[in-house]
Amino acid sequence: EAVFLRDRGVCRKCGFVEDLEDNYWATWQADHIIPLALGGSFALSNVQTLCYDCHLMKSNADREAIRLARKGGGIQ
Repeated sequence: EAVFLRDRGVCRKCGFVEDLEDNYWATWQADHIIPLALGGSFALSNVQTLCYDCHLMKSNADREAIRLARKGGGIQ
């Protein structure tokens, strides 16, 4: 909840704005800026609010980065 309140209904990637009075829980998603599997943390500074579309794109890119890191031996 702290992330949603801090980011005030603005997607940190594309800038999409939604009124916080709307059902923003359905629109906004919390995202780890640095994925946990790549050494990120649960710290508030490592979490951002993204709209559904941006979160989907970032998650796909994160999965690929994790896959490549594992393939290269960087992640166990």
